[in-house]
Amino acid sequence: MRWLGLNGILVGMLLMTGVQAAAAETQTPTPVQACLAALKGGGDLKAVPGTHVLPTYPPLSQALNEQGTTIVLVTIGPDGVPTDASVSKSSGSQRLDAAAIDSVKQSWRWQPLPPACPVGARTLVSITWNLLGSDSSVVGPTIEAEEADYPPQATAHHEEGSVVLTVILNAGGLIDSIVVDTSSGFPDLDIKAQEIARRHSFQAARIDGQTVPSGVVVIIKFVAPAH
Repeated sequence: MRWLGLNGILVGMLLMTGVQAAAAETQTPTPVQACLAALKGGGDLKAVPGTHVLPTYPPLSQALNEQGTTIVLVTIGPDGVPTDASVSKSSGSQRLDAAAIDSVKQSWRWQPLPPACPVGARTLVSITWNLLGSDSSVVGPTIEAEEADYPPQATAHHEEGSVVLTVILNAGGLIDSIVVDTSSGFPDLDIKAQEIARRHSFQAARIDGQTVPSGVVVIIKFVAPAH
């Protein structure tokens, strides 16, 4: 043991080899290591029953057929309440990612952490957005184009087909934009389908009695006029 004088105070400094120092570190776990050990690597993070529910699918994301998986990095306080959440891996849609983060921060809860985790812990949460089999998609009417709507060139070439559109509505029910989800295979029919959709009126969705931005899936069917 070597003793050094520092401002009249004796400070002990033990000279150790590299091996001894490594052994000492192993014997004295860091706060993070102690917390992980207490949680058994995260396996003992226990959810509060009924709080880990899937978020509501944003209506506009349904209309735009947005899907994917959002992986959220959640910081959990000692009391089990999330103190922060951020996107670790995006679903590809900022709208879906934001909905996932909001849901986790507002609703998800864990049991209080063990005393070895006084500053909290972190975990990854995976939320998958999948419209397959969903009964919440808004499907509107199928509209058959009239003969007067047929572009002359389409009539001459006997073009036929169906165009699947998503009509995006604002909170007032007015059309903001139209997206071609499935083409007829003919650009002139696709353009005419959007013109036909704009002539129609659609009902915006309501949440808690208030109209909200939403989307309606509309099918425009083209059958070549018989001559």
